[in-house]
Amino acid sequence: MGRRLNAVKRKVTRIFKGQRRRVSRSSTPELRGCSSCNSQLSLPADCLIEIFSHLEDNPKSLQSCVLVNRLWSRSSVPILWARPFRDSTPSSIIDVYMSYLTDLERMHLIDNGISVSNRRRNQIFDYVSFLRHVNMGSLYTVVLKWTDRTQTSLSSNPKRYF
Repeated sequence: MGRRLNAVKRKVTRIFKGQRRRVSRSSTPELRGCSSCNSQLSLPADCLIEIFSHLEDNPKSLQSCVLVNRLWSRSSVPILWARPFRDSTPSSIIDVYMSYLTDLERMHLIDNGISVSNRRRNQIFDYVSFLRHVNMGSLYTVVLKWTDRTQTSLSSNPKRYF
């Protein structure tokens, strides 16, 4: 994994070699008068997606990419959420998926003794649509952690769920 990451770093360095400073329209003659140009150069989304695809086995790096700016976020979130169930996945990820349940599905879970929050969250992305790979062992572990957490929360704050 380290070799792949280093290879990506070398490629990015080659792309930007000599372009380490920000380039503004006023300091570059060919960009002066270009109203559609940004004040700094950035890679197209396709290039970012290609770079981020090399980080798919490194969720911490992808999470950092999500926080850079909107373009990086839109490019890295689908890759990060394509394989959401990993060994170190927090149980709160189940809450995200639960927020997509219909009222009928929620009621079915509640009728079967599973505590489900009635609050619906507006998500920034359609995370469910990004799911591509499921590691069943990790999913099982995350669901167990989630049920332990929600049952503990239910016993300490029952009004939250009903």
